[in-house]
Amino acid sequence: MAGLDSYFIIPPDWKEKVKISHVWRTSIKTAKTGHEKRASLWTKKRKRISFSTLTISREELAWLQANLFESGHKQWGFPLWPDRAVLISQASVGDLSLKVNSTEFREFETGKEFILIGEIFDSIEVKTISNILPGEIFFNVPLTHDWPVGSDVYPVISSRISDGQILFRETTDTVKISVDATETLE
Repeated sequence: MAGLDSYFIIPPDWKEKVKISHVWRTSIKTAKTGHEKRASLWTKKRKRISFSTLTISREELAWLQANLFESGHKQWGFPLWPDRAVLISQASVGDLSLKVNSTEFREFETGKEFILIGEIFDSIEVKTISNILPGEIFFNVPLTHDWPVGSDVYPVISSRISDGQILFRETTDTVKISVDATETLE
C-alpha cells in the first residue's frame, strides 16, 4: 500500500451512519436462449466506505479543500472508523509494537497499513503491519512520535474517492461533506 497520496483524517459525523459494504464487479452474458452467464471482472471483492463528516475548524476546512483539490482523484488511505482500537500503554519513539485493547474482529492485516491519530488535528503516524497478536500490532519501521494511552489506532484501506464530492458550507469554518470511497487493491 506504499505510495498513498493522502490519508482522510477528519472523523465521521457519528450522528449519521458510517456504512462499510462490499462491492463486486461482474459481467453478464446472455445467450440467445435467454440463459445468463456471470463472470467476475475482479478477483477479490472490495470494500466501500460511505460516511458524512463535518469540519470543526478553519484548519480542518483548509486541509479538506486543499487535499480534495490536489488529491481528490488519487489513492487515499481511509481509516476503517468502526474498527477503532485504543492504545492501552504509552508508545514511545523507537517502539516497534503497539499494545491495544483488541485486534480481534477488526480489519488489521499483516502487510496492510494502520494509522495512529492524535488529539491535535493532523497529528498522525502511518505504519505497515508486520505481525499481529491479540492486543498487539508489530511493524518494522520505528515510531517517530510518542503516543499517549488512549490514542486511536485504525486499520487503513487504500481507496479512491467517488467523483463529484460536494462541500456544503454551514458556517465560516464548518463544511459538511458526504464521502464515498471504494477500495483499490493496488
